[in-house]
Amino acid sequence: MPDGTRFLLMISKLENSNNMKNTKTIKTMLFASLIAVMILPASVIQNVSAELISDEIVEERLWGQDKDKLFRAFAEHKMADNEWNKQMLKENIKNYNIETKIGQDIDGYELVALDAQEQILKNKYAPTIAEEKLHEYLFTIYDLPSTEEAIHDRIIGIVGQNHFAHAKQLADSLNRMANMGIIGDDVHKMDSEFWRNIAVLSFCDLTDKCPAGMVSQVNSELYGIDTASIRQVVNYATHTATINIQYQSCETSEDTCYEFSSNFGSTYISDEVPGPSHVGDYYLKSDMTNYSSAGGVVFAMGQVTDSLTGGSQYIQDDDGYVSGTKYLYNPNAATWSQPIVTFTSYALQ
Repeated sequence: MPDGTRFLLMISKLENSNNMKNTKTIKTMLFASLIAVMILPASVIQNVSAELISDEIVEERLWGQDKDKLFRAFAEHKMADNEWNKQMLKENIKNYNIETKIGQDIDGYELVALDAQEQILKNKYAPTIAEEKLHEYLFTIYDLPSTEEAIHDRIIGIVGQNHFAHAKQLADSLNRMANMGIIGDDVHKMDSEFWRNIAVLSFCDLTDKCPAGMVSQVNSELYGIDTASIRQVVNYATHTATINIQYQSCETSEDTCYEFSSNFGSTYISDEVPGPSHVGDYYLKSDMTNYSSAGGVVFAMGQVTDSLTGGSQYIQDDDGYVSGTKYLYNPNAATWSQPIVTFTSYALQ
C-alpha cells in the first residue's frame, strides 16, 4: 500500500490501538495547504493569531508521542525529487504544526465540511471539481448546523476560542490537498479512479514530467500514488496506430528483422510486441503512425519494457495524424535476450 497518501490509515490504526477515537472518524489533520487569509466576524477578530506556521521544521509536541514519531519518520522519508513531492511534504508539515499549535488531535474534515456549509449559507460557495467531490462526501458524514452562528459555535467547540483562525487554516489546507489528489482513505475508496486522476493532473501542473496530453508517463515519480492504471479524463476518439520495429542485430541471415503491430479503437490502447530472440541492438528503430478522423490530438509511444525497461519515446500532433521515427533504448542488448516493446496509443476529440 502506498505510504505517502496512506499515512492517515496508519494513524487511524494507531489511534484504534490506543482507544483514542472511533474508527469511523475521518482523521485528516496531517495534510495542509498554504496559510489562507481569513475574514472573521468582529466578535472573534481579537482572538485570531497571525503567526506564521513553518512548512519545513516539524515542531516539537509534548503529547501524542507515538504519532509524532510516526510522522517524523514520514517527513524524513526519501522521495523522488520533484515539485509535487516538495509541495506535498511542505503542506503536510504545515498542517501538522497547525494541529500542534491547537494542542490536540483534530478531525480536520469536519472543519472542511463546516467551512463549506458556511460558504453555501453566504452564497459564496465556488468549489473546484475536487473540492466539490470531497464536500459531497463530507455532507453525508456530518450533521451540519444551518446557521452561521451555529457553525461558529461548533468550530469553537472543536478547536477552542483561541484557535478559530487555525480552524480556517486547516480547512483551507485540506481543500488544497484535495486539489492535489491527497485525501483520506475513506474518501479515496469511494472513487479511487477520480482521485488518482486528480493527483496526476496536479503532478503534471507542478512538474515538467508530463508531455502535452500524456499523463501515463508519471509512473512512480508521484510519491505514494499508484499511477499504473491512471488515465486522464478525456473524450477518446477512434484511431488507428501502427509501429514497425527494426532490429539490426538479431542473428538472421540478413542480420536485420522487423516486427509490426497495430492498435485500433477508441480508448487508451496498450499492446505488447515481442521481438526476436537474441537481440543485440541497443537502439531499436521504430516507425510509428497514428490516424484519427476526429482531427484532434493523436499520440503513439513505444518503450522496451521487458525484461529490463528502457526510456519511452513518443510522437504526437493535434491535427488527427502523426508519423515519426524514434529509436527505443534496449537495455537488454548486452544479454542478447528477447526484448518486448509496449506500444501505446490514443486519440482525442
